[in-house]
Formats: sequence, C-alpha cells, structure tokens
Amino acid sequence: MWATFFRRSFSTTPAASPVIYSHRSGAKQKKKGNASALKTPRGTRDFLDENAHRKSTIRTIEDVFKCYGGTELDTPVYELTDVLLGKYGGEANKLVYDLVENDGERCSLRYDLTVPFARYLAMNRVSKMRRYQIGKVYRREKPVMTKGRYCEFHQCDFDIAGVEEPMLPDAECLSIVDEVVKKLDLGSFTTRVNHRSLLEAVLLQCGVPVEAIQSVCCSIDKLDKEPWKKVSEELRLQNNIPSSVVSELERFITFEGENTDMIKLFREKVGGPQATASIQEMEVLFDYCNAFGVNVTFDPSLARGLDYYTGMIFETVLEDGACGSIAAGGRYDNLVHSLTSETRKPFSVPCVGLSIGIERIFSLLEQKKKNTKEAVADVFVASPQKSLLLERISVWKKLRDAGIKAQFERRNKSKFLDQLQFCEANDVKLAVIIGEQESKEGVLKLRNVATREETIVPEGSLIDEIQKRLVD
Repeated sequence: MWATFFRRSFSTTPAASPVIYSHRSGAKQKKKGNASALKTPRGTRDFLDENAHRKSTIRTIEDVFKCYGGTELDTPVYELTDVLLGKYGGEANKLVYDLVENDGERCSLRYDLTVPFARYLAMNRVSKMRRYQIGKVYRREKPVMTKGRYCEFHQCDFDIAGVEEPMLPDAECLSIVDEVVKKLDLGSFTTRVNHRSLLEAVLLQCGVPVEAIQSVCCSIDKLDKEPWKKVSEELRLQNNIPSSVVSELERFITFEGENTDMIKLFREKVGGPQATASIQEMEVLFDYCNAFGVNVTFDPSLARGLDYYTGMIFETVLEDGACGSIAAGGRYDNLVHSLTSETRKPFSVPCVGLSIGIERIFSLLEQKKKNTKEAVADVFVASPQKSLLLERISVWKKLRDAGIKAQFERRNKSKFLDQLQFCEANDVKLAVIIGEQESKEGVLKLRNVATREETIVPEGSLIDEIQKRLVD
C-alpha cells in the first residue's frame, strides 16, 4: 500500500545498477561499484539488550514529567509536508526528510515533536494541556556519533498549552530540566535564557532590517560553536549587514553580567513597548526561578534558530563542554494559530515547552563510563550439577510468581563458574544455588553476588529472605 522513498536513498526500481535520487532535483545517478556491505544508514544505529539501561534513564525523565502533571501523547512518525515546512526557518527546513506516498499525499518524517503537538492541538481544538512525548525524530544533518548527534534520534519533550499565570509555565519548564539533569547526575551545568522578542527589539534598534531578522538570528545562534569574529563576518558577507550595525550588535550580544545587571542595561539602552514588555517578563521569570530553586543565566546571544519561538528561550549545556546542549526550548505562542490561519475557523493557544536530548546524554554517560546498565535480573537461579534443570525452573517460577525479577540457567551442561561470572558481569544481586544434597534436605544456598557470602536458607523461607535483602 505504501511505496515510500527517501529522496536521498535507494530507489526500489529494478535496474542493472542501483539508482539514487537526489534530495532536491530527483535526478537519477548511477552508483559505482558493487552493492555495499550490510549496515545501518548513516547517522543511525541498532540497540541491543546491552543498551537496556536507556529504559531506566527514560523512566527517570518520565517520572519527572508526570510530577509536573504531564499526560503522554504519541503522534505519527511522519506528518503532511505542508504541516512541517515553513515552521523551522531556512537552515532547519533543509534538514527535513521528505517522503512520497503513492496517492500523491506529500509527507515528511517529523523533524521534532513540537510541530506535531501543535498540529494535534489545532486539529482537536485543545485549549489546555500538559503533554509529554518520547519518540524518534529525523534530521538530514551530518552525524557526529561520538557526541550523540544522529540523523535518527530520540527526543523527550514536555509542553504546556493554555493560558496560565504569566511566565509560570516557562519557569516550570526550566525547573523540569533542572530536576532531570540533577537526578541523572550529569555534572555541573548552566541553563542560559533569553527572550526572543527582546532579541528582535535589540536587532531593530541596532539597525537590522525587519526582513533580515530571521537570518540574523540564525547566524547569532551559531555563537555556541563559532567565535564572534566568524559570526560577524557571516553577518556582513552573507546577510549584507553593514559593519556599523554589526559593531552595535556586538555591544549588546556579547555583554556579560549578573541577571540584575543585564536587566538594568537593557532597560536603559533598549526602548519601545516590545522591549519593555519582554524585560518585565524576564524579571517575573527570574522571580519564579528563585522560588523553584533554579539557577539560570541571562544570555543575550542566545537566539534559537527555529522560527516559531516568540518569547522566553533557553538552552542547557554541561560545563565540561563534552557535548552540545542537552536540553532546549522556549515559548511559541503563534505556532498553533499558524496551522489554522487559512481555515474558516482559526484557532490559537499559547504554548511553552522543552526538549531533552536523550541521545547526547547517553553518549556522555558512555564516555564517562558510568554504570548505567540495567541488571538483567535481581536474582539468578544456578546449580553446580548438570541434572537439576527442572529444579531450577521450579524455583524460578516461584520467584516470578512473587514478583521478583529473576532468571535461571537454561543449559543443562553449564559450568558453575560461568554461571557465577554471568551474575557478576550483569549486576545480579543474589544467586540461588541448588545442590543435590541441599535439595534433599529442603534447603538452598543464597549467595550475595557482590560479597560472595553464602547463607543456607530453608526452601519455605526463600521468598521472604530474598525480598528482605532486595529491600535492604
């Protein structure tokens, strides 16, 4: 029913040589040489059970989301192309994977989880919702696997839609990120905040033309990767911004100081109702952050290149610089309306949200060699003899019926040492050891895998003893 093609991937059309369609022109090109070796597409990877620790980390994030009233939502992995295009800005729009469907309906893989959420709100006329979603997104960018930058990756999003106390939902999003990063023990971090409307007011006052604001924001957004000298050259040469305007911009964009000093500077130097309203919102935001116990830094160079942001924007980075931002987000009050503006019944709802880069977090944990691997079981049923498989199954079944996470040795001819080494390698806490003599006496050995201490336990007391030790 579906015949889907990535415009940069292989065609399914039979031919003597494979055919590739370019993303932009669709022109056919001959592929040189024989078929390549089997591998995953560039920027993707498989996940085996050894990566099961991902689940425990995602559960931690989910628990925080739920504490803030989040309801889970799952949207399709692809959307209508018209829904996605024009929502991200010039640079980001080029990174969207386009698909082609047989009936002519143009679709694209989702670039993020924010626009699909806005589509859900607009389609269902939802005016108030706290939603979270954890799912895969796709971007046609150059992957850097060691830094957690992939073409296919998971995002963990939390968004608040609806009218609430001004800036309170914004502060809650910052509090969520603060709590998640601390619970995952990722080390020292900084959350940088700015206001998109204030940034636009600064650009206008410095002399940036209205039509150039989006492209200038995209250039400024590169300051986390490039020095000001290189960004200023891009502003002059690619965006045609006069040197005098660039120099004036530098005075505001590169200013650093305490949040109160930043507020004072912008109140004195930037005029107009748009700047005044933005500064007042930032002051309220800082008050809420203090109440939540969240430390943030006012950074006037933070731009966030996506077009849909309208208010507070933020980015969280680790201070050791091991990777890029691990969380980001902001307010996007006009996105829902933009999806319904051409319909007979336009609909609007203010929104603010965050996105946590789970892939970068895992890359960081792997590089630091933190033990985030989830144990295959709490208890393992073993035996030194080769004829006690039925007895092992019987004990395992009792453990499972009691709600204990357990595994057992399934091979009849397995070396006892191999069984114990399996327990140590897979973080199993306890081993139940069944011996022929002990079985006749109605007792079992309970081994603490970490200390290797063994205790004789009556078979009838095994469940109680294990549950007690697992709690301790």
